[in-house]
Amino acid sequence: MKSLLVLSLLVLGTQAQDSTTLFSELHQQGNDVSLTESVELLQPLDFNDKAKSIIVNGVWIYYQHASFNELPGMAFLAYGTNASMDLPSSAFDSVSSVRNVKLALDEDENMITLFKGMSYAAQEVTTNTSLNAIIDVYEEVSSLITSGMKPWTVYT
Repeated sequence: MKSLLVLSLLVLGTQAQDSTTLFSELHQQGNDVSLTESVELLQPLDFNDKAKSIIVNGVWIYYQHASFNELPGMAFLAYGTNASMDLPSSAFDSVSSVRNVKLALDEDENMITLFKGMSYAAQEVTTNTSLNAIIDVYEEVSSLITSGMKPWTVYT
């Protein structure tokens, strides 16, 4: 039997532009890099495996490996508006890629993001409309994130 990891978020109102800042030390100290879009590899930004704390606007996923954990690994999801936090100690100096998750921002909109890998890893597709068959999008969906006020029904 296949398992499916699901996260539902209720987000209403307007939100500042999605962004995250990664810091090399705890409590938002040390060197930093700011992002406004997903990054498959932090190496070119000279910040691979250096993050210990973050500031988050929106919903972001921090991955242990490049290409959003194309290889199995740790993933840490964080969300908020100007939320400051330290990464879990298991994630210290272990972030190699970062993904922004798009959300529905008003009560008339819904979004669903489907991920090929467990823990929101690997390839993704986001839609706000019904899909008759997810199989047309991916041969295998292992995790998903929904947002908005209206319910989704997902059959596996």
